[in-house]
Amino acid sequence: MSSLISRPCYSTREEVRSALDIKQAAYSNSQVDRIITEAADSIDRLCNRRFYTALETNKFDWPNYQYTYPYKLYLDAWELAAQPTLFESGSLSPSPVVIPPSNYLLQPYNDGPPYRWIELRRDLNSSFGNNPTPQQDILITGLRGFWDKQIPVGQLASTIVDPTSNVIISSISSGAGPGVGDVLIIDSERMLVTDADFTTTGQSFASGCTTAAQNDNTMLVANASTLFSKEEVVQIDSEWMKILSISGNNMIMKRAWDGSILTTHSAGPILARRALTVVRGALGTTATSHANNAAMSIQQIPGLIKTLSLAESVVELTQEPGAFANDQQRTWYGQAQRGQGSNREAFPGPGLPDIRERAQSQFGRQVRSAVV
Repeated sequence: MSSLISRPCYSTREEVRSALDIKQAAYSNSQVDRIITEAADSIDRLCNRRFYTALETNKFDWPNYQYTYPYKLYLDAWELAAQPTLFESGSLSPSPVVIPPSNYLLQPYNDGPPYRWIELRRDLNSSFGNNPTPQQDILITGLRGFWDKQIPVGQLASTIVDPTSNVIISSISSGAGPGVGDVLIIDSERMLVTDADFTTTGQSFASGCTTAAQNDNTMLVANASTLFSKEEVVQIDSEWMKILSISGNNMIMKRAWDGSILTTHSAGPILARRALTVVRGALGTTATSHANNAAMSIQQIPGLIKTLSLAESVVELTQEPGAFANDQQRTWYGQAQRGQGSNREAFPGPGLPDIRERAQSQFGRQVRSAVV
């Protein structure tokens, strides 16, 4: 089945499953992927900005209808996460004028990124308006987005030579590692993770987790602390297990994870979800080769934005089977009207407006009005 991930998401397939500890979504990858994509689209609209970065080239007219000082350019929806790699005026002229970083200020200077406007230094001689007409006078190439903070998530397990290869094998990861929907960054290349599958780790366990009992959950593995990571999901035969903690060579496991069946095992090989299917050269970057053990990182999403994405996804996933009818809420208020019932029933969704309001208040971009 082809993946429904077509853009960077703000929560991953794995995080949604973990948030609910659900079994109904264990094999519904396409459903979860669709929902986290919808949640990211909704958050972008709510906050009037996006929380991932992409290398883009954008152009602006000058003069324009921003009605501001001639040395200032508002970026509006095209805010920058870092200093641009190219900034020039006269993009349509035979000889565009490059404005060096020393001749402009990214603003807000003390609070960015994101950088919402650019000011030319008034004590130097750079200026806009080097085009023969106002059209597309200013050209900016750089990372568009909220910020470019990254989280280390491990290393490559093998060299990538073919720039068209779309399966990445990771070695030991930090936490649960890259998830479906994440932006994976290796060297200067950005990739969109669209699927994840189990692959061999080359390791075997010696004892533990051999009976079909939840309390049989301590697995003995040589060099566990250096070869595995807390919160990583592994596969033994047909059962999935989540690593809750690691102490020396002992790993404490959550048995029958993600809808798999609790069963018996003989000591044997361990598979881990480290085979990532990716879109190469994504978000304005170029697919290239990478060395074995190259560092891997993922785009960091602001905590409240990730919480909102999880909340939107979990509520939709929970309510979708019931056609969003919210029967529990209707039952409670019906009982209250008849004087029946003593315990308020929990139902999904009522906390969403508060999370949305807080996210919009903290991260929403104010839209400037303009005269056309």
